[in-house]
Amino acid sequence: MESYPYRTFTTCGLGEARRFALWEQHNQETLVRLACRTLTQGVFEGWETSVRVGEFKIANITATAHVVERDRQLIRRDESGRVALYFTLFGEAFFYHDKGIRLQRPGTLLVCDLDHPFLRGFAQGLREYVLMVPKATYEQLTGGVAPQAPVTRRFSLTDDGGSPAADLARLLRDLLAAPLSAGPGAEGRIRGLLTELGEGERQPLAAQHRRRVLAHIDAHLGDRGLTTAAVAAAVGLSGRQLTRVFEQGGVTRVIRERRLRAAREQLIAEPAAPIAGIARRCGFASHAHFTRAFREHYGVPPSAVRGA
Repeated sequence: MESYPYRTFTTCGLGEARRFALWEQHNQETLVRLACRTLTQGVFEGWETSVRVGEFKIANITATAHVVERDRQLIRRDESGRVALYFTLFGEAFFYHDKGIRLQRPGTLLVCDLDHPFLRGFAQGLREYVLMVPKATYEQLTGGVAPQAPVTRRFSLTDDGGSPAADLARLLRDLLAAPLSAGPGAEGRIRGLLTELGEGERQPLAAQHRRRVLAHIDAHLGDRGLTTAAVAAAVGLSGRQLTRVFEQGGVTRVIRERRLRAAREQLIAEPAAPIAGIARRCGFASHAHFTRAFREHYGVPPSAVRGA
């Protein structure tokens, strides 16, 4: 079971004069440094649950009406090197930046580079999921650069259509609710969904994905744990992406065929090597299993290749 650092924080019960200072300090430690304030004389209340999954920072934030700002001076003192994904669950908000204004309503995902100045305002308060991604990782997974201007998408936690934004929001929800029960591979699932999200309207990166998957398979042919799920986690793709790239049997078929091809090449190149040893080297559980699979694929037993 993977262990994820998990924290909770609330301003409830704190002295009013210290609330924003402690809220800012906590968010600097768990997410990013922001300047916070209210536009009225109302009392600010904030609640945050956060969890760290590998290189990703995740949070569930609920708060009363307030404004947050990340200006140039603050960025010069504290560059984040991160891209933020804000999934709005409650409340309407504005996102003001140097190229205009984006409005966020429940069901809106906003993606932004935290090293560009912005101002966010929550007149009705808010509840949102937040995902912080290292900029280099974001650019690697999406095949592009961090957004120069914020990008918005729609999502729904009840969407069963398989949109990557909805799938990512549900994954964040599950990790925040019960991080210890999320199971292995959570970081890989995040990476895979970010890749899908980044593809957007562009042409699928099927050829690039295929090369990455085949390279990983070829490098781990002898690994008995080489499964579709293991490959997906290792290369940062989702099961849905692998299905699109490898049809008619999927990755399981590809692994089997690559193992058989490698075994055939070794049988020819190493005529004195034991067949059972080559079978194990190429990931087959037993000599009998290998012989049966080889005969089904090539129509002859492994020994016939050596005598050809």
